[in-house]
This record gives sequence, C-alpha cells and structure tokens, in this order.
Amino acid sequence: MPSVAPPRTRDNSAPTGPPSQREVLDWLRLFLEDGQWVEIRAPKVRGRSYARFTDPAAAADQALRWSGKAPGVYFTLNPVR
Repeated sequence: MPSVAPPRTRDNSAPTGPPSQREVLDWLRLFLEDGQWVEIRAPKVRGRSYARFTDPAAAADQALRWSGKAPGVYFTLNPVR
C-alpha cells in the first residue's frame, strides 16, 4: 500500500512539479474500491470539465491532462451512482 505522505527528497523537502501518473494512480487507489465509479473534475477548463471512470489508471491520465489547465483537479470522494 502506498504511503499517504508525499515522497521526500534527500534534503527532506517536498517534491516540486507535477505528479507522475503513478503517483496520481497510487493516491486514487487509496480511496477507491475496485470497480467503483469516480468522477474527475476540473473547474474552469474549456469544454467539458468532468469525466467518469471505473478504471483508476484512466482517471489518473485524465487528471494529468487537465492539470495546469484548471485552478485545480479533484475527484469525488463519495461513489458516483
């Protein structure tokens, strides 16, 4: 199971820059059950600003595509019905 704390560098500072696909996927897997629907949201992006997934890897990919194009990208903690 991945650590909840962000990884640290050798000088114990937090990493900078965007997260990797693997890091986003690890975070999603902490909160999602297998097969659970999740909605990724990105307020204030052009066009559709949400997408629903049952595949955490696809959700992580979409979150990274929106990263930097919106003030923030987040997922719904409660299951989507």
